[in-house]
Amino acid sequence: MDVRPDQIQEAMPGLARWLPRVFRVMGGFMFGAGVLTFWVAREASPQEKWTWPVLALTGMSTVGTMSVTNFRLKSDFRWLLLIPALLWGAGLALMFPRHAAKA
Repeated sequence: MDVRPDQIQEAMPGLARWLPRVFRVMGGFMFGAGVLTFWVAREASPQEKWTWPVLALTGMSTVGTMSVTNFRLKSDFRWLLLIPALLWGAGLALMFPRHAAKA
């Protein structure tokens, strides 16, 4: 690209602070997607004791991380990107009583 780091810093002063957050969100999504893929591949069912905790971990590491990061960045889309996290949480809350009763 033939661009020196000082040129990038001058053109985009907040980039160095912003990029680690972006990669943290990406890493969270990759981790969460991997956990969910593994679990679905094992044919998870609501009757299994690990279904609820795995789904909770998946949500926290994907939509949770994305939402928190967007609020920390004061993103213009932070309120819109809160919706997936709230939906995930609502789904877990609805599933928990059935999960706890079978545990």
